[in-house]
Amino acid sequence: MFGFTPFAQSAFSDNGVVDVSVSITGVSAAAQVGAVTARNVNRVFPTGVDATTSVGSIDSVTGTAVVSPTGVAATGAAGQASVEAGAIVFPTGVSANALLGPEIVFSGVGDAQISTAQSKFGGSSLLLDGTGDSVVSDGTYNFGGDPFTVDMWVRPTSGTQDGVFFDSRDSTSNNAIALRQSSDNLLVLRGNTTLFNINAVFSVDTWVHVAVTRGDPFGNTYSVFVNGVKQDSTLFGVTATAADIHIGSDFNGSNNWEGYIDELRVSTVDQYCGSDFTPETSAYTSGTNSPVLLHFDGTNGSTDFVNSGSVDAVTISADANLSVTGVEGSGAVGSVTAEAGADVPVTGLEATSAVGSVTIVEGQGINVPVTGVSATSAVGSVSVTAGATVFPTGVGGSGEVRRVLVWGRINPAPGTVWTEIAA
Repeated sequence: MFGFTPFAQSAFSDNGVVDVSVSITGVSAAAQVGAVTARNVNRVFPTGVDATTSVGSIDSVTGTAVVSPTGVAATGAAGQASVEAGAIVFPTGVSANALLGPEIVFSGVGDAQISTAQSKFGGSSLLLDGTGDSVVSDGTYNFGGDPFTVDMWVRPTSGTQDGVFFDSRDSTSNNAIALRQSSDNLLVLRGNTTLFNINAVFSVDTWVHVAVTRGDPFGNTYSVFVNGVKQDSTLFGVTATAADIHIGSDFNGSNNWEGYIDELRVSTVDQYCGSDFTPETSAYTSGTNSPVLLHFDGTNGSTDFVNSGSVDAVTISADANLSVTGVEGSGAVGSVTAEAGADVPVTGLEATSAVGSVTIVEGQGINVPVTGVSATSAVGSVSVTAGATVFPTGVGGSGEVRRVLVWGRINPAPGTVWTEIAA
């Protein structure tokens, strides 16, 4: 555990003119947070900016107008929540969790379980025995009429089965897709229509990569790939409706499939743009365009099916002064940021529990009073950067904090001084 005494490099000219005002209150982050940042480009008054639990980043970013968001929140593996200035905006209680929809959680049915007997990557995969087993989302997903990619590795243990191993429909009238093995053939269903019937795809106890996309070369083009080779494509302008995702059965829990599945991903983009590709040689990395990413990693017999996918950002745009209150997010947060162009009052900036950094950056012309900046528990750094006079109070760090810094821009005129700031 380490603690450091911070210093402030104060930029006074001979006549005491200052460059910037920064004052931030109650910015906080907890639980594997990458960073919390406040930057001034205009007036920014963030209050209670907070982040915890699996959130990529929480940003309050200013441009050139009045923005006063209150209670902006993001929870549960949200990619980021952003506020960008471009007009006069006074949002209150904006929730990323509400706007983005709940995280897609998966639960097992029957004997569906993690198995270390087979895997493509990571040492384990999903085992389905074909007799009532499946993994089902606890919330619906909507493909709509937008681009998408569904891809995965599958290893059937029966060469004579007729079973569905992926279904995003809730009825045969829903124009979402389903993937089915019929003997050694791959059938791609859309609603009650067979889009593609690809022969000689499956072999018993052999891994094969299957991908279906909608997107390029035209917005409504569906394409099917086997081991990265494009097998067929067709043009359809249809829209699906929201439904649960079933893995290992159809939407009724019937027509169960027998075998292993690994690295199943649902993306909101066409990953392959209608062209042949080389399948990944390692596990996928999570991205904001993949709300479903199931590595099926874990101990043998586990029924914990972790979704490592992430959701997109929440953005509020305005155009001048930024005044943010209660911006928050929960879990594994990448960063919390506030940017403005002139006065930036910041108070009580705080971060805890595996935080990468907490930063107040860049002022352009007035004072920078900072109060109660603190960080605890494996925090990378806490820093304040400003273009002139800096008045930090109560800046502190504890719990394996790498550094706590307060910076000011040096005025080239004589009289520049260093002032020690009490921790």
